Amino acid sequence: MLLSFEEIEIFSKQKFGKNSDLSELELTDLILIQQKRDVTEDLKKVEVNLNITIPPELKKFILKYNVDEFSLGNIAFGSGNYLNQISELNSENDFNQWWGCGDRPKNLLLFAYNDPYSVVIDCTNGEIEVFTSEDSRTKVASNFNLFFRGIGTVVFTLQKLSDIESEVGALNHEFWGNIQRYG
Repeated sequence: MLLSFEEIEIFSKQKFGKNSDLSELELTDLILIQQKRDVTEDLKKVEVNLNITIPPELKKFILKYNVDEFSLGNIAFGSGNYLNQISELNSENDFNQWWGCGDRPKNLLLFAYNDPYSVVIDCTNGEIEVFTSEDSRTKVASNFNLFFRGIGTVVFTLQKLSDIESEVGALNHEFWGNIQRYG
């Protein structure tokens, strides 16, 4: 059974907060904390700028949690202002675009990453896919909630990986092994 968002929030505070076993350190970038400000308008701006509708599960997550500097295991969500980062990562630029040449696929949104994976959500069906510079996209979860809960379960429990993969609807098992090894 996958952990809930609330359980992941609790486990992250216990493991990485001030009263954890990690001495005096508080590793705030590893603690899932609730949003303290209303980012509704900022989220709407991102959708307008990218001409995309973010799936409801991811939108609810962004509105509820502050992921500006958050990583879960080895999956990085933000390293600064998360919504600005999403906008920049998914906009055309003079540097390197995750989709390669041409226009960004209108149904895909890069929202998280790790080494070596880029994590995208298909905004038409909510599925989560990953890809590397060498591989094509493959499905790792049926939706955002299962993806996030799956990662939290791998990071904070000792559940059998094949059970987690089955529960999230993964087709890419290498990705989940990477989360288990390095998360």
